[in-house]
Amino acid sequence: MFNAAQLRAARGFLDMSQKQLAERCGVSLTTIKRLEIDGGPEADNYPTLLALESFFNQAGLTFTESGIAFGPERLKDAARFLSNRSGATGATAATKEED
Repeated sequence: MFNAAQLRAARGFLDMSQKQLAERCGVSLTTIKRLEIDGGPEADNYPTLLALESFFNQAGLTFTESGIAFGPERLKDAARFLSNRSGATGATAATKEED
């Protein structure tokens, strides 16, 4: 599963508002807001968390113990996103796990 910070980061990467995410996943806006508060996901029900995780997986994002992994189709987007956020230049690189 994921934690509140990962949820906020994944939503931000996809440039979605809380309302847009709620609508796409079929959950309430109140639920998304609650989940994005530290400690929120642990208190929610499993079907809601599964729906959110499934949505992000289909978008090429996977939650890991240490953050978010980007699928091959998202690597260029990830590098560009990270570069824009950190102010880095051509030195920013994204990696993927090999199967």
